[in-house]
Amino acid sequence: MKALKQGWVALILTLLPLTATAQEHVEQAFQDFLKSKNISFKEKHSKSSNPETLQKEGQLDAYSFKAKRWNDKMLDGIKEAMNLDRDKAYKEVWGDDDDFLNETMSIYYNDKENVKIGFEFDKYLLICFADTENRGFRYAYAVEWSEIRKEGMLIKAYARIPDAKSNQKSNRFIFDTGFGDLKKYGMDRKSLNLDSIMSSLNTDSLFQLPESIIKDGAIINIRTNKEKHNTSSGWLSEFGIYKNLFMKHPKGSAATTYATIIYGLCKDCSCLNQEERDIAAEQIEKLEALTDDEFVINLFNQSRAILKIGK
Repeated sequence: MKALKQGWVALILTLLPLTATAQEHVEQAFQDFLKSKNISFKEKHSKSSNPETLQKEGQLDAYSFKAKRWNDKMLDGIKEAMNLDRDKAYKEVWGDDDDFLNETMSIYYNDKENVKIGFEFDKYLLICFADTENRGFRYAYAVEWSEIRKEGMLIKAYARIPDAKSNQKSNRFIFDTGFGDLKKYGMDRKSLNLDSIMSSLNTDSLFQLPESIIKDGAIINIRTNKEKHNTSSGWLSEFGIYKNLFMKHPKGSAATTYATIIYGLCKDCSCLNQEERDIAAEQIEKLEALTDDEFVINLFNQSRAILKIGK
């Protein structure tokens, strides 16, 4: 009898999630929406893995839907879930307001392929979460719709945090070539800071160039993975993600994780020039002011020391 009870306990434990994900409410809301009555769905799925390690590197679950009748509260569950999980997200776009001027955005589900939102339908919501268990990757959740047509699409995508690309393939613009080329685009040292380059782009990346550069066909070469960074743009992109996550929840349970990742990045900063290190150190100083955790403060102090700031 005792062995039987132990067997049931073991079975129950295997069915429970090992950890609560950052996007648990959004994930549940998506699953609930797929069970909605009076809505028909058409599915599209894709999955890609590293051929050597077999580790998942990309996945797409897309569901086109059409409602028999549209209810204004139909998407309230997803909106509420996004509000509950937004503190753990590194990016969110609320394009559900009638006055919101939507732009087409690309959501990558592997290193090369993407789906677009904001093109076929006039309203959309997007929220992105960094995968803290697989550095450099993210989950993206989106829903777009047209109330008049009573249809839309639900999208869940997993991929490497994407490069900031234009639709053209002419030039390559890499920050670690120096700041001289910035003058061509009307930029200078004062205009180059994380707040100006880490805002929204026409991908779900955090990295942005001025519109003049995008129109000129330039491409930022970003690689955010577990290997050493070869470009400053990739380093700054990943740094910006964890900086934003820490700022949103500086005293949360994941704050130490974000601080540790930032510390690890600073130990691998050989791709940065001194001016770029200054930018990162200034941001770390702001992060340090948000916490009273002695361990985190020490990590940030060491990070700044590595960047050769505050000697």
